[in-house]
Amino acid sequence: MNNTEGGFNTSIGEFALSHNTTGSNNTANGFQALFSNTSGDRNTATGWQALVNNTGANNNTAHGFEALHNSNSGNNTGIGFDALEANTTGNSNTAVGANALRNATGSDNIALGEGAGVAVLAGNNNIEIGNGGANADDNTIRIGLEGTQTQTFIAGILGNGPFGCDVID
Repeated sequence: MNNTEGGFNTSIGEFALSHNTTGSNNTANGFQALFSNTSGDRNTATGWQALVNNTGANNNTAHGFEALHNSNSGNNTGIGFDALEANTTGNSNTAVGANALRNATGSDNIALGEGAGVAVLAGNNNIEIGNGGANADDNTIRIGLEGTQTQTFIAGILGNGPFGCDVID
């Protein structure tokens, strides 16, 4: 609707990519997908209001209802209902699963599973697999839920530490 210089864009759905002026190589599919984008490039948004508030960030992939809803930063991937929904300025995050990684400002986080990383609000460099995490998580790995998973088998760990694991100080 407002495109002036942007090229190679595809939009399907009411108000999809409707504010774009100079952004190129974007794909928006769904009601208000990439709605606010004006200059962002190489973004893919599929789903109702996916990447709706992105204005100029690049290289994002959002698939799912409100995935990356508030994001205006780059190199993020949100797949699933509300995946990375609260992200505003965090970069290079990956969230796969419904409500995965509600992080608003942190970067370089990975969350896999429904609700994985939902409590991590600002931390960086976290890996949350099947765990909601904690608000204070920063440089943390959480796998599974205490009381739910009762056994762990990891093949291929080599070292001289306790139980054959490497010990790094």
